[in-house]
Amino acid sequence: MGASFFVAFAVTRNFANVEEVLQSPPEPAASVIHAITPGNARIILQHLANEELRSYLENWEVAQIGLDLILAGLLFLEPSTRKLALVPAAMCLLVAFQHFRVTPEIIWSGRQVAFGLSTEDLAARKRLNVMQRIYEFIEISKFCMATIVGIFLITRGAARRHRHRPPEWDSSSEHAART
Repeated sequence: MGASFFVAFAVTRNFANVEEVLQSPPEPAASVIHAITPGNARIILQHLANEELRSYLENWEVAQIGLDLILAGLLFLEPSTRKLALVPAAMCLLVAFQHFRVTPEIIWSGRQVAFGLSTEDLAARKRLNVMQRIYEFIEISKFCMATIVGIFLITRGAARRHRHRPPEWDSSSEHAART
């Protein structure tokens, strides 16, 4: 979950960096940036930010598939958590759908929109917006599912520690022993 927040932070930071560079470019880059029109400089820098975003998403999705499979496997090995293993398995299916269907569409549509290569620019923008909303919905769904698994495992661990606590740690036993 933390890595998902990091990717979201990196994405927003990348686009903020584009504006910062355009507002006050570093000295070595200033002459190059000023040599092209401001609109073209913005397009190129935004394209770079988008390419980095695409790379982050694709790599993080592959990592998530592996993590979900490992978690599902570990939960399945324990008889008391076998049913819970379905949650990370479902998360893995969602990530696979993102990785093989949604992300490629976002990448393709984003490139079409970025450089105005689409003859139907408005249709491409709408398609990109729809795919981004689908991606966000899946991200929120996975976050909720991960939260459920986390809460279950934390409360289960706390209950297990409480049940298996040695008698000398139990305050009622200490009180009974003293009296």
